[in-house]
Amino acid sequence: MLGGRYALLIATSNFSNAGLQQLRSPVRDVEGLASVLKDPQIGDFDVTTALDQEQHQVTRAIESFFRSRSREDLLLLHISSHGLKADHGELYFAARDTDRDLLASTAISAAFLQSQMSRCRAKSIVLLLDCCYSGAFLLGAKGDSSVHVKDELAGHGRAVLTATNRTEYAWEGDHLSELEPEPSHFTGAIIDGLSSGDADRNQDGKITVSELYDFVYDRVRSKNKMQSPQMWAELEYQVVVARSPFAVEQSAETLPGMESAVDLSLVPEIKDPGPLSSEFPDATRRENSVAQLKRALPDPVRRIEVFDLIDNAITDVIAKSTLENRPVSGPVFASNIKGYRADSDLLLHLLATGVFHDDGSHDNLWARVIERLSRLRDKNLQAFNEALEHLRLYPALLATWAMGIAAMLSRRDQLLGPLLTKQSFKPPFSSQRRQAPAYYLNPLRVVSPEPLNEICHSESGARYIYPQSHFLREELREPFRAIEPDDTAYAEACNRFEFLASLIAMDVEPSTLATPWAGEFLLDSNWGYDQFGLAGEIAEEIDSAWPLLKTGAFGSDVERAKKAFEALVDFRAKHPRW
Repeated sequence: MLGGRYALLIATSNFSNAGLQQLRSPVRDVEGLASVLKDPQIGDFDVTTALDQEQHQVTRAIESFFRSRSREDLLLLHISSHGLKADHGELYFAARDTDRDLLASTAISAAFLQSQMSRCRAKSIVLLLDCCYSGAFLLGAKGDSSVHVKDELAGHGRAVLTATNRTEYAWEGDHLSELEPEPSHFTGAIIDGLSSGDADRNQDGKITVSELYDFVYDRVRSKNKMQSPQMWAELEYQVVVARSPFAVEQSAETLPGMESAVDLSLVPEIKDPGPLSSEFPDATRRENSVAQLKRALPDPVRRIEVFDLIDNAITDVIAKSTLENRPVSGPVFASNIKGYRADSDLLLHLLATGVFHDDGSHDNLWARVIERLSRLRDKNLQAFNEALEHLRLYPALLATWAMGIAAMLSRRDQLLGPLLTKQSFKPPFSSQRRQAPAYYLNPLRVVSPEPLNEICHSESGARYIYPQSHFLREELREPFRAIEPDDTAYAEACNRFEFLASLIAMDVEPSTLATPWAGEFLLDSNWGYDQFGLAGEIAEEIDSAWPLLKTGAFGSDVERAKKAFEALVDFRAKHPRW
């Protein structure tokens, strides 16, 4: 069931207190924004405005706006006024009767706004702040020059877009002087992006919060290099703010409220691929998502957008991995393993591209991928087929492989430290202590060889020595085609990843639990002979400056790393081609 779409637009241009300068455009801008948002062909919002009102009227309007909403509603709140900071740094928004010496009793506090949003049942709230922030505060006050909007107003289920997070106005004695005029560039850009449809970056007929921010940021920066809009978001879905002219053939009833308020360029269509199906999401949607990730990845202002892209893709995988779609009983191994791969396709492309192009700024995000996907198996299942129950970790294994190969191709071995050692997990139906990913995501434990051999064999019918390794390499090849078109270079990255993952897996107590990731890296042609080949190269690398030690692998102890290497060599000697 679609939820409602509601907007409250607050604007204050005129102030009774002499210490607050009159503003030229907020009321006019809000009237223009209201026209766009209420247009049934664009925003289709139920719009309420509060123009040049006193503090008690504004707070009443805000409380009324957030009351009695349903979970599926989409709420949009726009505030255009002075943003003020008190002597201890608290954020306030000015009303018509605000006294800058009595902010607590005459202005609208961010704490009040935060409490109203927190109590609201709606799972998606978009907050637009077009405010001039006073970084000098009140005369003689203490504090820094930035406004910590994220700390005060961000949170789960919200997207917050601000005109700036810098000092754009400053107090000079008892008067407010304008340093950077026309803060309405922000609201003007929102109006232009929605009304023209230019904010619909992927031209799919829907303007999402992320697309709107992209457009506003570019437009504002083109007019004022000193002003940088900000965005923070932690939404369950990519919310669609408006329909664009590209959606002229779309029925009005299909404009998303919340149930369909998902940017379809970010998540694949949910469907069961059936036995051995290799269907993946529409290539155009996937390419748009990867292109969006490439744009956002190097921009520190857009870190939350990168987070949303990855997190939404993970959420989609989890949503599809139900016991109904991917059962853990019965003879469904073949359809499940292919189904999990199809479910994860968009995520794998994003991870391959994201990790390869990242400079280390998002390593915590990559580790979070494993943490979230590993929870698929952290359930109290009543009855199960052991091979299928273990296979519930297959999306986490695929994601780990994708990130690991990308790290090898970008020469960032150190990423394997947090990926394979940090996200501990205690399997269900077990009294074992918590395990590291290098142990519980070992392909030998996730993918049973017997059923896998039925679907992974050569054309002659011969079986592979290491079927999990061969199968994973084939399943992950496609997301890396554009990144590394050379098959030999791709295979070498896989060999190195398996080798390093196995070294980390051998660093475990008791030693009886030490088992490498049995893979094709163990073949003589890959391992090498004497001191030549992959094994010899890695042996030469292990010293106190080895990148893996710097990120926590082997307890940052070079002697433990050397001991794990010796254990792997010994294991291979005792189990040739097992």
